[in-house]
Amino acid sequence: MSPPLWMRHVSNWWSMWSTRAKKEAAETTIDLNSGEFAGNIQKSTVDGPDLKAENTAEKPYLIGIEETLIKASGKSFTHTFQPHSVTTLVCSIR
Repeated sequence: MSPPLWMRHVSNWWSMWSTRAKKEAAETTIDLNSGEFAGNIQKSTVDGPDLKAENTAEKPYLIGIEETLIKASGKSFTHTFQPHSVTTLVCSIR
């Protein structure tokens, strides 16, 4: 198993988001004070079926990591974070 994208790349900008809501997703606008997003944002999300979920010997993959790319350009973007999850965003700024 290879490491998550955020551990494989050195980037100019990264951010970690925690969403503890049980059911509601969290829409958030991220604004940069200076610079602009330069290409795709690498997103790694750790998530399970609920806040109390945990991996066990019987269910080793109940909580997993999903890796995707988000398109962003300019000084800001809006993204919806999944409920009860932890997300890391990594990208370059120009």
